[in-house]
Formats: sequence, structure tokens, C-alpha cells
Amino acid sequence: IAHIGGSIYAFECPLLLGTQAVLMQRWDADAAVALMLEHRCTNMAGATPFLSGLLAAAERAGTRLPDLKVFICGGASVPPSLIHR
Repeated sequence: IAHIGGSIYAFECPLLLGTQAVLMQRWDADAAVALMLEHRCTNMAGATPFLSGLLAAAERAGTRLPDLKVFICGGASVPPSLIHR
């Protein structure tokens, strides 16, 4: 975790909320979809390209992320078309 946002969302929030954190050594959208389904992840934080890649990977896998309720997004604007996906 090399960014303050990552540190907060990966470590502080789970500790304060008593929840679990699922971390990856290196970003891989396809692996992230599998992990999110396996662990029933409810929230995620990342820049807009991560959200776009995550949704594209879910579409490739023929699935959705039914447990994902919140994606905290920053670093770039989020196109309305991406929000609707």
C-alpha cells in the first residue's frame, strides 16, 4: 500500500468497522472478480480505471458482483455510463 487512500481503506477502515480486508499483491481485474465473489466483498476503493477494468472482467466472466454495494472512486472523473454499469 503506497498511497494514503489505500492505507486508510485497506487497513484503518476494516479495523475500525470490524470487517475483513481482501488484498492483492498486484492488480489483476480477473482475479479481483474471483476474490470478490469468493469473499462476498461489499465495498472497494480505487481510481476510475480500476472500476472500469473490474466491470469489464465481470462481464467477460459472465457474472456480476451482487455483493458490491460501494465503490469509492477517485483520481479521475467517472463517466455516467460507467456509473450505470
